[in-house]
Amino acid sequence: MNIDELKNDWKNLQPETTGLKEQLRIKKGTNQLNAIRLRLAIEMLSYLAFLAVYYTMFDGDKKPLYANWLLVGSFLMVIIHSLTGYLAAKNIVSGENILQSMTTYHKKLKGYAIVSLLTRTVSLACLLIFFVSSIELDTKKNWMLFGLVLIIAIQAYINYKIWSVRIKRIGDCIENWQS
Repeated sequence: MNIDELKNDWKNLQPETTGLKEQLRIKKGTNQLNAIRLRLAIEMLSYLAFLAVYYTMFDGDKKPLYANWLLVGSFLMVIIHSLTGYLAAKNIVSGENILQSMTTYHKKLKGYAIVSLLTRTVSLACLLIFFVSSIELDTKKNWMLFGLVLIIAIQAYINYKIWSVRIKRIGDCIENWQS
C-alpha cells in the first residue's frame, strides 16, 4: 500500500460520533488543565491581594476616584476573563467530530486572543494611570512615563506574537486534517 492509498483511506475514514465527548473530554488529572488551573489561581490571588492592599499601601485614598475605578475595573476584567478562559479550556469539545470541534475551537480562540490582549494591555495601562494620576510631571518624569508606555506596547506585541503562534498551530492542524 502506497502513501496515496493511505491518505485516501484516511480521508474516507468516518469516526464514530457517539461518545466523542466522552472520549475527548479533558480529565481532571491532565497536565495542561492543571497548569492552567495553577496559573489561574496564582494570578487571581495576586490580583485580589493587590486589590486588598492597594488602597492603603499605595495611597488609593489620595488618588482620584477615576484612577481607583479604572484600576479595580481593569483587574476585575482580567480575573473574569481568566476564569472564562479556564472554563473554555475545560470544555473544548463542541462538535459532532474532531474536525468540527477543532474548527469551533479555532474560531473561539481567535476571539479569546483579542480579548486577552486587550484586557492585559488595558489593565497595565490602568495600573500606570493609577500610579501617575497624582504625580506632577516634569521632563524627566515624562521620559520615564514614555519608557513605561513603551514597555506596555512591547509586552502587548509579545503577547500578540504568542497568540498568533498558538492560533496558527491550531489552524495548521485543521488544514492538515482536511488535506
